Amino acid sequence: MTSTGVVAFVLMMRVAAVLLAAPSGVAGGSDGLLHIPSSESLAHCPSSCGDVEGITYPFGIGPGCFRQGFELTCDNTSEPSKLFLGNTTTTQVLLTDTEITVVKIPTIGFNITMNQSINTYTTSWESPVKGFAILNRTTLLVVGCALKAELFDADTNEMTGSCVTLCLNDTIMEKKAAAGACVGIGCCTVRATRDMRSFRVRLVCLDKASVSDRRLQSRAQVFLPWYSYYRLNVTDLSSNWIDGRSVGNTYLYGTIMEQQTCQSASMNQATYACIANANCMNATNGGYYCSCPDGTSGNPYTSPGCISGFPDSSRATTQKAICKRSCGNTSIPFPFGLEKDCSALKRFQLDCSPQNGLTIHQGLSQWHVANISVNEGYLTITGMLNSQNSSNQALGMAYIGADGRQMGFGDDVLDYLFDIGQYEMKMWWAVFNMTCPTATATQNRATYACRSNSSSCIDVTSSRGNMTIQLGYRCKCKEGFEGNPYIPGGCTGKITLPIHN
Repeated sequence: MTSTGVVAFVLMMRVAAVLLAAPSGVAGGSDGLLHIPSSESLAHCPSSCGDVEGITYPFGIGPGCFRQGFELTCDNTSEPSKLFLGNTTTTQVLLTDTEITVVKIPTIGFNITMNQSINTYTTSWESPVKGFAILNRTTLLVVGCALKAELFDADTNEMTGSCVTLCLNDTIMEKKAAAGACVGIGCCTVRATRDMRSFRVRLVCLDKASVSDRRLQSRAQVFLPWYSYYRLNVTDLSSNWIDGRSVGNTYLYGTIMEQQTCQSASMNQATYACIANANCMNATNGGYYCSCPDGTSGNPYTSPGCISGFPDSSRATTQKAICKRSCGNTSIPFPFGLEKDCSALKRFQLDCSPQNGLTIHQGLSQWHVANISVNEGYLTITGMLNSQNSSNQALGMAYIGADGRQMGFGDDVLDYLFDIGQYEMKMWWAVFNMTCPTATATQNRATYACRSNSSSCIDVTSSRGNMTIQLGYRCKCKEGFEGNPYIPGGCTGKITLPIHN
């Protein structure tokens, strides 16, 4: 998957402890739409199924509600209802994201029973829907003993990576398990180097396995999460199956497949998927996808499409009155929100549920939110959703490209970037990928995010090695004022009492 442009919206994570309309004249029905629908024509389409909310075009449930290739099926026979990719009930969908056309599914996994007389084992997977592929940098996780694991792109038959896992005596194994990381003792990992519509995993038993290896070499378990939460447990080496929920989730990204490139697709405007003011990006495996340009927000697959700037002040003040502004004991100030159209941008939309509390999705990750400091520009987060080891891992920075697609996490622990507390983590944000001089220029004043007269603009930057990245800008109440700089009248004067000797 390609990604161009500079960072459009970035949440810099101080993290430690660590995937819709009236009938079309072109195509419709069960085959999906091949024209650009209006938001109004999609208003009748279901936006949720069971625990999955926020389903928007090009994804959709039912005739006239989805772009060709992006059909979802809601199975209402279960409790709660379950969402599936395509018109089958084989691949369950846990989350959809229109901005980056990604679906989250339970981690792909294989349980391989081994026989001493067989030396090589092969298993494979193919995307259930044309146009969807496993994301680049997906992790191959292998739990087992005396094995070499090789990951192949089945379309090209090229190996994208390999790793080796060994098992030692019980004392050493317990020490390695306490350390947690999969570094070749009991389990190993390797990152895929490309998007793959199908893959093949080959396990080769090592010839000179130790007695301990042989004792445990009765099965191997293989998973492909995008980011692995797994922590080595020695008992897993002899267990029948590891619960995939403790490993992570697999992410598939979708592309428009009627044409192989943006250039060929744009030659037929009747079926071209991108609205006129949207960007078109070629996908690495063929096909294309759409995105809103920097400084705009909206849905690049529907009319009116990408809208410039921040919501106007009348919308902000209206939302302040009518939208739910708390989750449990946590206040949710604008520009954040819970319901559709209650946040300034979709990226600021949070989730609130009895099971998970307050959470935010960024890129391919979901984080627990404990507090929002809108004036200081950060969220206090307590860990990654479903992560069993948030206190022991660190992530670098999540880069969101101009096309909205996550470009990846830093693999190394970037201590020079982060001031990490033992019990508290902070996630910083920039509202737009503009510098303050650009945002405050006359031609951009209508979409300037700092709405309070007593607010000011602050450039948000981040250092990565010798490189400084301009993330964008945020707003802050001027000295002597406090409150919310993103709404008119939101910054009010502070009363300072005199100090007596």
